[in-house]
Amino acid sequence: MRVKKTRSTHERDILIGMITNSIVCRKIVNRWKEDLFDSRWANLISRWCRDFYQQYETAPNKEIESLFRVWSEKVDDDKTVTLIETFLSKLSSQYEMADEINPDYLVDRADQHFTKVSLARLTERIEDQLTTGQVNEAIQAVASFERVNLGAGRVIDMIHSDELYAEAFDELEENLFVYPGALGKFFQNQLSREGFIAFVGPEKRGKSFWLLDLAFRASMQRRRTVIFEAGDMTERQVAKRFCTRVARHPWYPGKIYIPTHISPPPEATEGEPYPISPVKRSKKLYRRGIDPKDVIAGRAHLIKRRLKSQQSYLRLSCHSNSSLTVGDIENYLLEWSREGWVPDVVVIDYADILRMDYPGMDYRNSINHTWKLLRKLSQDFHVLLVTASQTNSASYRAYVLTTSHFSEDKRKLAHVTGMVGLNATDDEMELGLMRLNWIIRREGEPGKNQWVNVAGCRAIGNPAIKSCL
Repeated sequence: MRVKKTRSTHERDILIGMITNSIVCRKIVNRWKEDLFDSRWANLISRWCRDFYQQYETAPNKEIESLFRVWSEKVDDDKTVTLIETFLSKLSSQYEMADEINPDYLVDRADQHFTKVSLARLTERIEDQLTTGQVNEAIQAVASFERVNLGAGRVIDMIHSDELYAEAFDELEENLFVYPGALGKFFQNQLSREGFIAFVGPEKRGKSFWLLDLAFRASMQRRRTVIFEAGDMTERQVAKRFCTRVARHPWYPGKIYIPTHISPPPEATEGEPYPISPVKRSKKLYRRGIDPKDVIAGRAHLIKRRLKSQQSYLRLSCHSNSSLTVGDIENYLLEWSREGWVPDVVVIDYADILRMDYPGMDYRNSINHTWKLLRKLSQDFHVLLVTASQTNSASYRAYVLTTSHFSEDKRKLAHVTGMVGLNATDDEMELGLMRLNWIIRREGEPGKNQWVNVAGCRAIGNPAIKSCL
């Protein structure tokens, strides 16, 4: 019974993907074989999706109900009609969540599920043939078996396949979420699925603030996001920062300065200190520290005004220093995906303090192997993976971080799709200012003399309130 339940859950998720998401529908239709699913009613619905996509080049979405009505008026099969009607009646909430599906990961799951169904049928056929003495027929059945090949490792004709060209224009290259203003222009399309971004800077430069900010913004834009705290902060410390962000209230009483406008810095004069971006800030006095009621009210406001959902979009998993491995993270993601919670964004705070005990590897090769495994996670689960890393001692004296400021192993640069430098002088830090630059990025030209200027307020957990190029 457990196997049947799991299979039914997989079929339901795949069907929902075919109905509501055009990428999922297209990839399955392009490798179509009859009766991919285990149940008759699931195969029936998938054929409706196939026919609809072949005619209109989009998933049917709400039109699936019309397709059902037309079909139900022509058949005399009360049991199947009831099964499909029950399934569709529970589907209404899924239409609005179509853009929240992780399409490539769902297609990978479909590939595994269809293969299991096909192998189960092959096994039954071989057993029947062997029972009746049809040995040659059984051998031929094994030899002619062909899997659907939807996911990783499939072979595709690069010249003649329309499917490959469609892949290039998928929405996967668009940002999963966006920052406002100049900071959004700075990130361009780098915050996309299968991206691997690392924030780098010296100690206490604000890397954890940026990781938490990114996770918060992704979740507020209804992207399933998980933060793996690898030991830089405890759960209580993360909670304190998160509460100040949710409540927009500092933890302690006192004066805070909230930026209201930021302008590009003036041209640098040779021989003079680098100029600072002019920033306007409003002073606000808090006569008391944060209160639980502030957090409850802030949370209610976020849910009602921004999130507009009771779904789970932000998870936290805290671990002690040097105890969490990349394999542990993978197991968490697999477990949650089986529950139906498939992440879009994975944040790791931070990669340098993950446990790296690989037999036979020295320290530097262990670091390289860890970053390779992190890149693999972003590819296997089709997520945006974001982490951070320390820079070397020379970075403390640098005005702008470059590829020479890596720590421990330069091969980190080879595995990321983008590395963002967190730059700030002591005077800038005092004003809540920071300059972000692309040290390296896979798409586009990085420029060490080009950055985005950002003003924030750490007292309320927001490092990016205003920005300018």
